[in-house]
Amino acid sequence: MTIEKSSLKFLKDLSKNNNRDWFNTHKADYVQAQENVIQFLNALINKMNEHDRLETRTGKESLYRIYNDVRFSEDKTPYNPRFAGHFRRMKPRLRGGYYFWIKPGESRVGCGFTLP
Repeated sequence: MTIEKSSLKFLKDLSKNNNRDWFNTHKADYVQAQENVIQFLNALINKMNEHDRLETRTGKESLYRIYNDVRFSEDKTPYNPRFAGHFRRMKPRLRGGYYFWIKPGESRVGCGFTLP
């Protein structure tokens, strides 16, 4: 399973057109891109569970919202032009977790503890 080029294209287009009118017009593209990323994350969770024990059961459960909380932010764009989220590990023995950020040209992966 891979992330399709069309999903990354949607994120690039959203970055250039980050407004509600454009997003509402391209909502079907968002849903298709989101579903593709969820399928990719589901496969990744299954693969990771071969050597780790994740509490996060599905890719959908791991994803953050695409809607930007603009209440206290200087950035007032309504959408985050990326797919991001985290995988929780089984506790109490397996602590920490994994974080991912999928954005064309700026993707990243991290692991460890937040505020230990």
